[in-house]
Amino acid sequence: ALFLSFSVPLVMDPPFFLGEACDVEPSLRCSWSRYVFFSVLAFSVASHMLAILLGMSFINALNEAARDADVYRLFARGEGFLATVKCERAFVAGMVANILGMGVAALHYVGWWAVLFPILLLISVFQILLPTQRKLFHSSSIMHYWRSNKGGQPADRDDPYDLSLPVEKVRISAQLGRRLTTVSK
Repeated sequence: ALFLSFSVPLVMDPPFFLGEACDVEPSLRCSWSRYVFFSVLAFSVASHMLAILLGMSFINALNEAARDADVYRLFARGEGFLATVKCERAFVAGMVANILGMGVAALHYVGWWAVLFPILLLISVFQILLPTQRKLFHSSSIMHYWRSNKGGQPADRDDPYDLSLPVEKVRISAQLGRRLTTVSK
């Protein structure tokens, strides 16, 4: 919502050098800047709206899940995790579009430094983000840690949580349940 709060007004009331100034002295740079500015900001608004709507849909579906089994079904059949990934990707796409729009405007203010500086900033941001994100997902994600066919190591030797005891108890309970079911019939 924060990104929308400044994107929508910029599309509706652009900076002077992309609005009236381009009408007074039309040029290729002016036309190009105006086209890119409006396109990326419109894309940004659409992407952020999509992220918000996907997030709201996910939360509403989760709120209506009455039982634990319904939550599991949300993730298994309803592809709940995929919905969160789509939401994340829409938000990131909207952020990138906002940065591009700001870059077009900054190009008019400070010249080509406006292109180089954001690139340097993005490199530093991704140097922090990617290793942190990788550690988070590879340490607990059902896709990256628990599935050995996807490169995960669920039997990690240094994992402090030994799940063999609870797994064995669940197996015994399931066997007992099956016996009781056959005896009662």
